[in-house]
Amino acid sequence: MKARLTPEADHDAQQAIRWYDERDSELGADFLRKVNDCITSIEENPQQFPAVHRKMRRALVKRFPYEILYEIENEEIIIYAIYHCARDPEIWKRRRDA
Repeated sequence: MKARLTPEADHDAQQAIRWYDERDSELGADFLRKVNDCITSIEENPQQFPAVHRKMRRALVKRFPYEILYEIENEEIIIYAIYHCARDPEIWKRRRDA
């Protein structure tokens, strides 16, 4: 099954990459690799990760305090957020309903 990022999720990832790049040029690239690894795991077995809100599921990114929030819709995985775990979850919950 293939994953598709919403524009908001893509923006989340770009912001995080910029933030990590400002601290160390290698960190941004490492963050992106770990996010891509996590997305690959989701695509290989989307049911393996727990549901956290309605049909929304959460996969944790290794090494970084981020989670990928997604739903399975008609043979497609829709990624709604690549989200720092310390942020208010009400923000990503509203994205699904928008």
